[in-house]
Amino acid sequence: MSFEPEKPMLRNVEIIDRWLRVTLGSVLLLMTLNGTLAIVWGWVALVPFITGVLNYCPLYHVLGWSTRRRHGSAHA
Repeated sequence: MSFEPEKPMLRNVEIIDRWLRVTLGSVLLLMTLNGTLAIVWGWVALVPFITGVLNYCPLYHVLGWSTRRRHGSAHA
């Protein structure tokens, strides 16, 4: 029986992107809950909300994108 250490979860969403996703998702969810938007928008709102909370976007991963800065990058 072998034990492999758990790999850290990949993060590909930067802090600004994260907060925009969480904010947009929260607003859409609240508008759905108070009846302003149709229930379909509540399901749509879960996507940016969850990806923002997890710091991970599967679509970014598939496309090879990331909004996170790499360590050691030069700051101008």
